[in-house]
Amino acid sequence: MKKLITLLATAALFAGCAGSNQSAPANASGGGGYEEIKTPTSELNSIKKDMETKNIACGIGIGESNDEAIALTMAEDDGRSKLATSMMTMVTRLSEQYAQNVGTQAKKIWEEKTNQLTMQELTGTTSYKSTTLFDKSTQTYKIYTLMIMNPELFKKAVEQAAAGQEEIELRVKSADMQNRLDAAVAAYKTNYAK
Repeated sequence: MKKLITLLATAALFAGCAGSNQSAPANASGGGGYEEIKTPTSELNSIKKDMETKNIACGIGIGESNDEAIALTMAEDDGRSKLATSMMTMVTRLSEQYAQNVGTQAKKIWEEKTNQLTMQELTGTTSYKSTTLFDKSTQTYKIYTLMIMNPELFKKAVEQAAAGQEEIELRVKSADMQNRLDAAVAAYKTNYAK
């Protein structure tokens, strides 16, 4: 009986030690370690990923200044820059999917024209969602903003770039490509238009 009590007490002691060690935070021992945190970009990235699955060009910008208006302008400019990169990626993806058998020169001209026309539309982008942080110790604002472009502008640029290039125009006007562009427009109007 004593042996059984001793064994149970020893087992309880080991279980207690193991349990308390497992519940301690990773950096409680002083050894450091990473822990997951949430930042303003966490939420914005989630929205951005959803938009990108719907072929809606967007980009997250960050701006920091002791003047809130300047921080906002910087964040929007940075977001437009990221949005431009997103649009170039979309043009490349469309080119790869719909212009596979088109002569390389025609394909290159179409990509360049589309990128040029979509860059002109960047002034028409809007801030979909922003988060403003203020650091009292430094008296600075940090603004995170998700910039979005109306897919109708992107669709228009894609179609304008194809105009007059028969090889590309046929692909741009294909039912499949038009359906994708129209789906992006519909998703924007339903979920993201303000």
